[in-house]
Amino acid sequence: MTVEREEGGGPTHREKLSNGEKRVLALRPHWLGVAPPVALTIVLLVALAVALVAVPASWPAFVRWAILGIFGLFLGLWPFRRVLAWATSQYVITNERIIHRAGLLTRRSVEIPIMGVADVIFSQNLLQRLGGTGDVVIESAGGMGYTRLSYIERADEVHRIIYELLEDAKASPVGSNNSHPKGPIDQVEQLAALLERGLITREEFDTHKKRLLKQL
Repeated sequence: MTVEREEGGGPTHREKLSNGEKRVLALRPHWLGVAPPVALTIVLLVALAVALVAVPASWPAFVRWAILGIFGLFLGLWPFRRVLAWATSQYVITNERIIHRAGLLTRRSVEIPIMGVADVIFSQNLLQRLGGTGDVVIESAGGMGYTRLSYIERADEVHRIIYELLEDAKASPVGSNNSHPKGPIDQVEQLAALLERGLITREEFDTHKKRLLKQL
């Protein structure tokens, strides 16, 4: 039985839905997901202040600029990227596909058809367990990719709902006809149908097509 509901803290990207497609869940990452990079940023800023104060006044000015550059590089390599990914991540689950979009200036999109889901994994670290959040990793069949729903509330319930959607899809007449394993050619045809419907980009189609044709 499919449970239709929408969750999340804040607006989500309105997806272009096909005929008969219904949005089941709309999720955003919990604030706990941004806690580690923010904590690291604070530590780095304190370390930066200590380093600048410790530099002798007699040293050349470029030493301080070099220290600022090194700390700026560290901030950009991990904490800033993590905060940006958290702020722009949007997860949408419909009765036909699972979508993860992220990015500000450049958008990254991963879309997995429900019938193409090979496995769904629920995981929780200690911090997530204390905060009531978790990760759900969805792997697609045929090596077409995966998406991770990071730091979402009631991740175990989302995990269960995705399984229910998969069971409903397999039980439907269309799902019953397509429940047998698909070969690379069949999967390329499925990708072409998704491209024609505007559910994946040309770049995603070319990438997955190349990977599938290598299996022949």
